[in-house]
Amino acid sequence: MTDETTPQDEENMTEENGGPFDAFMDHQRRAFEEMGKALDSLIPESFKGHAQSAFKESIEGYRKLFNSALDEINAAVERTGLSFRKGQEAGEEEAVEVKDE
Repeated sequence: MTDETTPQDEENMTEENGGPFDAFMDHQRRAFEEMGKALDSLIPESFKGHAQSAFKESIEGYRKLFNSALDEINAAVERTGLSFRKGQEAGEEEAVEVKDE
């Protein structure tokens, strides 16, 4: 048995059980899925492996860049002499130390 909708099924659709727009969207979703499968079958497995490795390297590069930026921000905060206490409870005021240079 296939998962395709027959013309009889489409005729029986009413606003309560989906309607023509929902049937249209269902067909478009299936078409999109099938197009993805068709394109996937055209791409060689070795290309997919290299593309995945390239993606992972790209993510690692961004991770290093962001970590470096965070380190620079932390160093700048430390150079300004601001002191923030970790675990401060809500509503509790804290004095902020500022060193004059």
